[in-house]
Amino acid sequence: MNSPITYVPQLNIGELFRRVGEIYKPAFKAFWLVLLSLFVPIAVLAGIGILVKGPVIIFIAYILFFLAALWFVGIVVKIVEDVEADGTFDSSIRELIGMVSPRIPSLILLAVSTYAVIYVGLFFLLIPGIIVALKMTVAVPALFVEEKRVFETMARSAELTRGNLWKILGVIVLIYLALLVFILVVFALSEITPILGVIGAVAGFIAIYPYLAMVYSVLYFDLAALHGQTVMAGGGPGAGLEQAAEQGSLGQGGAVDPGATQQLEQERPEDQA
Repeated sequence: MNSPITYVPQLNIGELFRRVGEIYKPAFKAFWLVLLSLFVPIAVLAGIGILVKGPVIIFIAYILFFLAALWFVGIVVKIVEDVEADGTFDSSIRELIGMVSPRIPSLILLAVSTYAVIYVGLFFLLIPGIIVALKMTVAVPALFVEEKRVFETMARSAELTRGNLWKILGVIVLIYLALLVFILVVFALSEITPILGVIGAVAGFIAIYPYLAMVYSVLYFDLAALHGQTVMAGGGPGAGLEQAAEQGSLGQGGAVDPGATQQLEQERPEDQA
C-alpha cells in the first residue's frame, strides 16, 4: 500500500490582511487607550531620566518599556480573540489586563527561549535560524489563547506553521517593506523640521504597532482554522479554541487559499492496495 500523502491547506495572504483591517477598525479605540496608558508614563519617566542625566532612571524606563510591549501584545491577542468569537469587541480594558497579567512571566520565558534558539541558529547556520524564526511566528498568540507551557507553545507554533512557511515569510516581508516606507516618511518629515518628525513617529507608532501585533494574532487564528480549530462562538476572550465540525472549516473567516485547497482535492490520489 502506498504511503498516504498529507495535504496542507494554504494561507491566503490577501485575505489575511483584509481580516486584519476589519478587526482593526472597531478595536482601534481600545488599542490607543491601552497604548497611551502603558507607554505615556514610561515616556515621561525616560524624558526625566534624559533631562537629569540619570542612567538608572533611563535603564528602568527601558525595562518598563519591554514589559509594557509584552503586555500590549497579549492584550492585542485577547482583543482579536474577542472579535473572532462573535464578530464584535465588547470586553473592558480591565478584563483584558486581568487575563493577560498572569501569563506575563511565561511570555518573558517564551521570548528568551525563542530568541535564544533563533540566534543560535542564525549564528551557526543562517538558513536554519530563519526557518526556526518562521516556525515561532505564532508562539505568542498560542501562549495566550491555549495557555500551554512554554515549550509546548513553541511546539504548537511549529505545528501550526508547517506547510505555510513561504506564505508566512511573504507576510513578514510585506510588513518590513511597510515599516521601511514609514521610516522614510518620518525621516523626510524630520528633514523639514524635527518637531514634524517627532509627531510623525509618535502618530505612526500608535497606528502601526497595534496593526503589526494584530497581523500575528490573526495569522495564528487563521492557521488554527486551517487545522480545523476556531474560537468558541460567543465565548469572547479566554474562550479558547474548539474543533470545527469539519477539518479545515473556517469559523469567522480564516484566510485559507480556496484555489490551493481545491487543486489539492482534485489531485488527491486514491489509496491503492
